[in-house]
Amino acid sequence: MLEMNIPLDVSKASTYLNTWKDLCDKDAGALWGMSLHTPFCIIDPNTRDAIANEADNEGIFTKTNNMYEGLYPPDLPISCTALDIGGKRYGTAIWFVMAHMTETEALELLVHEAFHCIQNKLFGENPSKTVLEHLNEMDGRISALLEMSALKHALQTTEAQQHEALRLALTLRKERRDKYQSARYENVSELNEGTAVYTEKMMCHSTDAATTIICQSAADAINVPSLSMQYGYVMGSLYGLVLDKLCIEWKKDLTWSSDLGAILQKHLNCDLNQSSCTYDLSAYGYEAIKQKVTDDEMARLAQLASYHEIFLNAPVLRINEKGQKSIMGVPVPLPGIGTVLQPKVEFIGDFGRLDVHAEFTETEFIGGILLDHNDGYSLVPAETLYVRGNRVTGDRWEMVLNEGYDVEKAEHGYTVMMKN
Repeated sequence: MLEMNIPLDVSKASTYLNTWKDLCDKDAGALWGMSLHTPFCIIDPNTRDAIANEADNEGIFTKTNNMYEGLYPPDLPISCTALDIGGKRYGTAIWFVMAHMTETEALELLVHEAFHCIQNKLFGENPSKTVLEHLNEMDGRISALLEMSALKHALQTTEAQQHEALRLALTLRKERRDKYQSARYENVSELNEGTAVYTEKMMCHSTDAATTIICQSAADAINVPSLSMQYGYVMGSLYGLVLDKLCIEWKKDLTWSSDLGAILQKHLNCDLNQSSCTYDLSAYGYEAIKQKVTDDEMARLAQLASYHEIFLNAPVLRINEKGQKSIMGVPVPLPGIGTVLQPKVEFIGDFGRLDVHAEFTETEFIGGILLDHNDGYSLVPAETLYVRGNRVTGDRWEMVLNEGYDVEKAEHGYTVMMKN
């Protein structure tokens, strides 16, 4: 787990922002037809001290030397993302995350979050968040990992073998989407995070180096804690590189409903009538993928059983609001129900503020928060709960209620309610 108590280094953060500007100036809009140099803010989550590359419209940041400094607003979540601050759209990054990175990794992060700032200008208004529940199924994970392997193979093999690898990738994609209803959300995930990863690697590396890095991420995907969370980052960036390699113009006129696989299939002009079972899957690591997914399944089911016990069978505190959330950790899907967030979450809403700080043991997290799929309610463990005025504490979480709100007993524990 990363050390979080690292004070903001204004000088180093300024250097990163200046170097990132130089990268954007060098690109001059060549990659996407517009500059990636957006407003950007780097935040210390412990003090909320922040440094930005330009002023906002409400006086939050004031000029100091060649940068702008200020206190990050208490009603905004702290995360590596893109959001509105003081009337402007900013890319944001958490300082302690950057402090653990090399300079290149820090620049990649800046490019990635800045790209999120301009995505709606490129693709249109972003749709609601996607839930790739089929990737919690063994067959769904095996199919997606094989598709990644086939795309990686196509990027690293001879031209003669490339066509077969791409047909297999597209066949697996079609079969998965025919089988699973939630697979229809894959396009949005690939465009949202995959194009951002593609952009950060292409901006910060040569094409060959970017290809090597993204292919390695595809190889490593078999070991990620949650493929459904990582899917878009890997698959979208792989397709971007493949389309580039085949000299296909793919970045023009993209929308959130665009399908990178369909763009590739149209260029190849190939039918997908051949079943994936008729391919020599051993060339793409099928046996190793199947074995790893099978081995991981028992551990995954045990983890899900533990979450079911904590959030569905034991007393909880329910918050019926969306609010804004800062997540510092890895989300874990709870199929059919929602997502468990750990270890550190900051939740700000009309009700007030909730701070969750789960802990590690040798084998598990203790604590956390469960969000339902539509982000309409949240649950925290409430085996123990103490109310002192407007302050409420539970197992590894604390809440400060705004005026007009209270905690009341409910069927499965407690709920946050507006006072009558």
